[in-house]
Amino acid sequence: MSDDERAPGAPAPPDPSQLIERAISLAPDRPELVWLQLRDCQSRRCGDEARIAARLKAIDADNGLAWLGDLNAAQGKSPEDVTHAIEQMGGARVPRVYWNQLAVMMFDALTPS
Repeated sequence: MSDDERAPGAPAPPDPSQLIERAISLAPDRPELVWLQLRDCQSRRCGDEARIAARLKAIDADNGLAWLGDLNAAQGKSPEDVTHAIEQMGGARVPRVYWNQLAVMMFDALTPS
């Protein structure tokens, strides 16, 4: 919503990155929240991408998709870099997509009690 569309005197909506940080502060070990933070950071080209990606891998190392950023970064580099990223992904127990957990969390949050 633009400034022109808001009612006069209405507060500006919160910045999505602030909401994500708040959610992470409440549930710091939820990998789907850290993944959402990583996606937000990537879209804004923030300087914390490497730190957030490392945190995701640390709290969800068994998820092969947590290593997807390494594979993307390896594209265009040496074949060894690509192979290493694929080995990391292949060594994980599961390929878990975070959208599923996020959809359930959103539904739960919006459902009246």
